[in-house]
Amino acid sequence: MRTGLWFLLIGLLVSGPALSQRSDRAVVDAFEGRIKGLTRAIDTARTVQECAEISANIDALEDQYRPERDLLDKALYPDDFVQTMQKVRDRLKVRQADLGVVETQFARITELELRVVELTEQVTGLTAENAKLIADVDRLTQNISLLGTQAVADQRMIDSLRTVLKKLQQNLSARDKLIFALVDSIFVQYGKPGMDLTDLEKRGVLAKLERRDALTSIKRAIAENLYLLESTALKGGDFAEIARQQKAFQAQWQGLGPKLADVYYTEKRKKNELALVDSMLARWTAKTDERVWAALGDLFKEKGFVLEPFADGEQFTASFLKMMDAEVRNDRNEQSAVRMKLFTNFDTNLWIPELKTGWMPTLVETGKLTAGQVEQVEEKVEEWRRAVAGISWITYVLIAAIVGVLAWVILRLFVWKPKPAKQGG
Repeated sequence: MRTGLWFLLIGLLVSGPALSQRSDRAVVDAFEGRIKGLTRAIDTARTVQECAEISANIDALEDQYRPERDLLDKALYPDDFVQTMQKVRDRLKVRQADLGVVETQFARITELELRVVELTEQVTGLTAENAKLIADVDRLTQNISLLGTQAVADQRMIDSLRTVLKKLQQNLSARDKLIFALVDSIFVQYGKPGMDLTDLEKRGVLAKLERRDALTSIKRAIAENLYLLESTALKGGDFAEIARQQKAFQAQWQGLGPKLADVYYTEKRKKNELALVDSMLARWTAKTDERVWAALGDLFKEKGFVLEPFADGEQFTASFLKMMDAEVRNDRNEQSAVRMKLFTNFDTNLWIPELKTGWMPTLVETGKLTAGQVEQVEEKVEEWRRAVAGISWITYVLIAAIVGVLAWVILRLFVWKPKPAKQGG
């Protein structure tokens, strides 16, 4: 047994340096391979945008391998790490000169390329974080379903689930904006609309989009937003914000979609992917509408008011006005005090805190209600208010004052008319 341990120890001592040497050799080989790849890219570059991307890749390579500088200095003799990087940059400058690249233009496009790299890293980071949040949502949802009647524990988990969902919703919104900023930055490098690009430039844009997984990110974004809508732990206010996000995403896609279609026109498979995005977006829009109107209906029920079923702005307006008309006519023949109590409940618990200041502006902003429909709703609420208020005490005071003045005038003219004075004899 002891002899075996000695052999194991000797083996580790002998193999340790060998493993270290293999690891160092792997670092050097990887670095040299990247340098050769950059050199080939420089020699085949045909546009200023390609040169800018190569420049950004050179900077990234230098940052990545700077901690290994001492090792590379020895391995690259008679050159060293700094000299090797400088030779690559000099080669790029020669290629830029051959292509007639203007330095100011190159600097601007390089800055945009660095922005693309930064945005790509941020999108990747949020994508990884969202994957963890989705796993947490799945776990908490499953645990809640298993708890059954354990109300206290169930509520604690529901609160935790809502916290995770809120964070996921914020992350999805932030990543949506980053994805479109990334795609837009790639097009901006060419300084003209997508439909004005040459075939060569279109191929360059397509290559950049593919390297950055832009289309995949867009499809993933829609899929994860659809996933969020499936959660039963969402509440009314959540759907209002989701509706805003969906509307913003749709507007961005409508702006960039035609540009992407023009770039992808040569590849049938890519054109099919764009059609898939359109289909997914239509499904997201329909699902958002469905959940938004359902949440609004649930809000009315929660506050004690039931509307006829509705699935769009026109149906909602008709159902709301019908309910208001019934209250104005007092179809249930309720006493004044009962009617006033019901309206006060509606006004203070539903209309002012939820509908007037929250839902109505959001529904208009997202195109689900028109300003005219909101005006109809507001007028009907005021009509109900007047119907239950009746004649106010101020009106009674004014009427009493008018009656008093009239009485005084009548008495002054007809009852208290002074007698004529007697004439002297």
